[in-house]
Amino acid sequence: MIGKLVPVKEFEDDGHEVYGMKISYKKLWKQLIDEDMMKKDLQQKAGISWATMTKMSKGEVVSTEVLMKVCQVLHCNVGDIIDFIEDDPE
Repeated sequence: MIGKLVPVKEFEDDGHEVYGMKISYKKLWKQLIDEDMMKKDLQQKAGISWATMTKMSKGEVVSTEVLMKVCQVLHCNVGDIIDFIEDDPE
C-alpha cells in the first residue's frame, strides 16, 4: 500500500517486539511529584495493576488503555506523561 508506514519488527530476547524506539515516563514521574502523588496512589486511582506500574517504572510498553486511565486521573493528555525516544543506531 502506498503511504502506509510499517515499522520493521525486531524481537528482544524475551520475545517483545521492538520498533526502534524507547518509551520514557519521566514526564509522568515529574507530574506525580508536582501533584504530590505517590505511585501507589496513581495505581489505586487509575485502577491499574502493580505489574503495570512496575512495567512503567522499568520503561516498558503498556497498553493505550492504561495510558488513558492515567491521563484521566491526572487530567492530562498522553503527550504530557510519555515521550518516545529513538534508539541510537549501532
